[in-house]
Amino acid sequence: QLPPAPPLPLARVTGWFEAERAGSTTPGLQTGPRAEATLLAVPATEPVEDARALVPVPPLSPSVTSSDPAQARHPELGPRRRDRSARFSPRRWMKLAAVLVVAALAAAGAIVAVVRYGIYGHVVPRIVGDNVPTARAVARNAGLSLVIGGYRYSLSIPGGDVLAQSLRAGMRERAGTVIIVTESKGPRPVAVPDVEGWTLGRASEAITRDHLVPVVSREWSSAVDSGLVVTQDPSAGAGTRARGSKVVLYVSKGPQPRIVPDVVGLPVAEAVTDLTNDQLGWKRAPGAYSTTVKAGYVISENPPASSSERPGTPVALTVSLGPPFVTVPSVTGEPASTAAHQLEALGLQVAVYGPQQGRFVVYTDPGAGASIRVGSTVYLYVV
Repeated sequence: QLPPAPPLPLARVTGWFEAERAGSTTPGLQTGPRAEATLLAVPATEPVEDARALVPVPPLSPSVTSSDPAQARHPELGPRRRDRSARFSPRRWMKLAAVLVVAALAAAGAIVAVVRYGIYGHVVPRIVGDNVPTARAVARNAGLSLVIGGYRYSLSIPGGDVLAQSLRAGMRERAGTVIIVTESKGPRPVAVPDVEGWTLGRASEAITRDHLVPVVSREWSSAVDSGLVVTQDPSAGAGTRARGSKVVLYVSKGPQPRIVPDVVGLPVAEAVTDLTNDQLGWKRAPGAYSTTVKAGYVISENPPASSSERPGTPVALTVSLGPPFVTVPSVTGEPASTAAHQLEALGLQVAVYGPQQGRFVVYTDPGAGASIRVGSTVYLYVV
């Protein structure tokens, strides 16, 4: 509703409207907007309830139109002025503020996206488990750089590989951002135990328990019994070794076997010297007669020559007793030729003395029944 108009004198108002209709130019009575202002400024002498209800209003020009229903019902009121306070109510202010906030957030999101994907558009790769040269190349291809920040032992990551990285894989970073990595040194080194003189089974168990790998190598040893560890490589005082390193255990096979030399046909003294030099013993076997080996010379040896024996093994030597003994048969009265054949059959030599025409043996030397060596000479005397 419009605010109530100030009270006007009825006679003054009526006269003004009549003048307006007649187009009067009565002095002292103005028309138009200035007259309206003058009327409003005239003090009221007779109060009325509503001047607009008592004062007739001339009709509006046909060119003036309005879509306001109130103006259509009351054309005398003229164009209706909207209340500015209604146009800018708190509710409309809140809606406008919400729209502005949403627009600001959208703009901020767009800016963040541009910054994020434009400036921070380099995706951090996963390089854990790669060797350092490969990881460096992967980082460089992603527009980033790599720096080794430290080293750490690891049971699962081999030495020289990346153990950890400072930036999580999948993150977006600026070009040239540094990825700090930790390089693996492999498993922590362990001390090598001292197992020299231990049995092979016990030594292998101790090596394995310390996360090392025993490797067995057998060798001859005259000082360490067979089956015991003679030495090891690396030794116990050689410092630490990486887990999984090999430790070579040299296990004794006992004294190295000796090759029996050939001493057959040698004098006994010389044969014994050769056996002693080869760390072998000797013993005398029962002697034997031999028509081919001189007495005092070795006829045979046991074990035989070229066989392999442990040091100190005795070699039995059979020493020749020389030719065997035979008994001279009685050939006296025998024809010289018959006697000679008998003696030669026994391995004896025969020499004949006497006249060339002698045909029978009358005497022998040595005589019949004498024991002489084979090969000895028997002298026959014939007549």
